[in-house]
Amino acid sequence: MRKLLSLLTANITYVLTGYFILQLLLLLKFPVAYANDSGYYFKLAQDCVAHSALYPLPQHLYEDYIIAPLYINVITLLLLVFNSSITIGLFNIVLNFTQLYLLFKITKHIAGMDIAKAAVILHMLYLNSLGMILLNLSDMFFTVLIMAGVYLWMLADSKSKTEIKAGNVAAKALARPGFLYFVSGFLCAASIAVRPVGWALALAYAVIGGIRICRKGKISGPAVSLAGFAGFVLLFGLLMKLSFGEPVFSSDNGPLNILIGANDRANGAYQESVQEQGGIGYIPNPEKLTYHQKQAIWKDSAIVWIAHHPAKWLMLMPKKIFHIFAWDDIAVSRLVTPDFNLYKFVKQTITGVSQTGVPPLYSAQFILWGVLQVMDHLFYYAVMFLFVFGLLKYRAVWIHDANLKLLLSFAVLGIAITITAFGDARYKYPYMFIIFLFDALFLSKRFSVGDR
Repeated sequence: MRKLLSLLTANITYVLTGYFILQLLLLLKFPVAYANDSGYYFKLAQDCVAHSALYPLPQHLYEDYIIAPLYINVITLLLLVFNSSITIGLFNIVLNFTQLYLLFKITKHIAGMDIAKAAVILHMLYLNSLGMILLNLSDMFFTVLIMAGVYLWMLADSKSKTEIKAGNVAAKALARPGFLYFVSGFLCAASIAVRPVGWALALAYAVIGGIRICRKGKISGPAVSLAGFAGFVLLFGLLMKLSFGEPVFSSDNGPLNILIGANDRANGAYQESVQEQGGIGYIPNPEKLTYHQKQAIWKDSAIVWIAHHPAKWLMLMPKKIFHIFAWDDIAVSRLVTPDFNLYKFVKQTITGVSQTGVPPLYSAQFILWGVLQVMDHLFYYAVMFLFVFGLLKYRAVWIHDANLKLLLSFAVLGIAITITAFGDARYKYPYMFIIFLFDALFLSKRFSVGDR
């Protein structure tokens, strides 16, 4: 793998150009066919476009929950301005390249140019990032906000220890640690307005900042970051209050998600049966209740079940982690077919029950799907093995580097928050850039990082 990375990094400009062209070709090949979460997000944005208003609308008060309000409003704005669903795909390409840029900047800041290029190549070899541009999901936008916040925190941390050498007055002001810390906190809060697991980064900031305060008595950085966090919460909350009547800040589907992972039928994965008749979360005539009322019912049901089955609930945690990391078809199948994935294939194979969207066996489409699945999973298992092996073998590298500890803290806390609900392969996507960074570091024989 090291030789392949060396070859690709030596020609990274050509690789990036080809990667961009490939994404455009994929958008042209696959017509918009949003389903499941992608379709629901698109429907919510279309509702807002039809009313020329922000999400959520008054009618959304009777949905099951409020979901990703910042992301839905960004999509609404794109549709209002450009009036075309292909804009979402183009926006995803921008997000994908922004991830590559931020991964490069973060890795270069920690370990240097060559390792940064290798991390970018690993990210481009990850087929799910290609498939994600064909979907309408919040994951890429969320990950960009997280990466941008992390990078600015790291930059502020390093600048607070060195003299700022920016040129003009404006650049010098923007480069000051205080401003960088503020924007870092602001972006952290924005990530929570997309997905609540963004709280993991806020907690990571708190842990790293708390240790720094205890050791060195420096509170300015964490305090300014907290001010930026509070600024976004107040600004976005006020905007939602004016448009919706409630200061909606983040998704409000936590109780339902927890209930999905806390019931007699729970197996650690997502289950629609929770809300069906006979399920623990079934509500007759749900359209008559507000999302507040439904979430309160699901919250009470989850608390009661966990209180009566604490051991069983804890025993489900490893299964949830298994469902997050055991397989990797987040969006690979979307490169071949709009409504089929590895989970459906396995389910059909085991149960014999036909699943929608299954290509004819032994057709060219099915063979291509199988080839992509094998390629992606071989790559995925290789990078995961290297990540775990490297963490153990080179533990002195990350134990003594504050930046690497910040990244690992975010990942560990994010996974801990996630498994209070249920596991899904998609939930690991925001942490993959961290894995690529570490793998690029471990593959290099020239890395040199220290306590920062």
